[in-house]
Amino acid sequence: MLIRLALTGAALASLAGPVSSQEILDELIAVHPDSVPGAMVSDPDGRYLFVAEGGALAALHVRANPQVFAVRSKRPIGATGVKPVRMILDPEADLALDDAPGFEDVLYIAGGRSGLWAVRADLRPGGADFVAVRVDDSTDLEPATQDSRRWCTDVDVMTVGGVRYLLALFAARSDSHLRVYCLDDVRGIAAAGTELGSELRPLYDVPLLAHPAAQTVPALAASEALAMAMDVDGGYAGTIQAGAEQAAVFVAMGSHGLVRVAFRVANFPARPCGLPWAVTPAPPAVRWGPVYGDGTWANTSSNPAFRRSWYGNFTYDVGNPDWNRTDPPRVLDVAVQNFGGG
Repeated sequence: MLIRLALTGAALASLAGPVSSQEILDELIAVHPDSVPGAMVSDPDGRYLFVAEGGALAALHVRANPQVFAVRSKRPIGATGVKPVRMILDPEADLALDDAPGFEDVLYIAGGRSGLWAVRADLRPGGADFVAVRVDDSTDLEPATQDSRRWCTDVDVMTVGGVRYLLALFAARSDSHLRVYCLDDVRGIAAAGTELGSELRPLYDVPLLAHPAAQTVPALAASEALAMAMDVDGGYAGTIQAGAEQAAVFVAMGSHGLVRVAFRVANFPARPCGLPWAVTPAPPAVRWGPVYGDGTWANTSSNPAFRRSWYGNFTYDVGNPDWNRTDPPRVLDVAVQNFGGG
């Protein structure tokens, strides 16, 4: 297994044929001159593309031989115009151009300050807003108190014991959380279509506050952990033993490095979606990775495999000693790639 870390993240779409980002931009500009595409996602076959532009969503049909873009519609995301930070399509979506969205035809949106949202993936032309439903933006996990000050930064799907779950990151400085929801529960409130008032209580709320070394490593003493992005290693989804890992979620935590949250079948005792736990399940295993910067092991190690200059703080020299500063490296994004053997 290879974990690729990046200092910046970009949304990539898997499109049919050699399609450049400029071609997508040109087509959107032809529809709306002030178009500034943001988060985007395509279906696995590259037939359809959804592109967020501020609080609106453009739905494109991508045809092959020759490549032609057709903008089906561009409409606000709900009455509040949710602005996506990240966006994914339901893994079981079966989109159709002129049919009403099915139960699984849903986009899941990390909406920044607006929280976590589900949007019907509707490809039909029309002037009405996209049907958007708020899933969660609570501070205390109570569906009735949707007043969180956290920032929903990423969304993903994992499979454990043959059941799919929706994941969302809610970030705040040294107070980030990973939340887990039954995907069928989210699909259900999206199908009902009530924008506010149907919010869900997460199955899990995993605190990701700070690296354990934060108080002892000088580079981290003045920094705060912030959940930036995540990716799921689902390479173990085929195993069904209760003690076997089914999915591992890797979260980029800024200057606090990388944290791994591992889920097993035992973390999800049998329960139908929509019902509370019969018993309180065991929490998932949380393990923090290495950190970098002045004073960290990687920076001070005598091991010749490491070079201190690679793992020390970054220095910002503006020509005035009173204004200069140094910061530890930050992990802003993460991607997991499996090579078959785990």
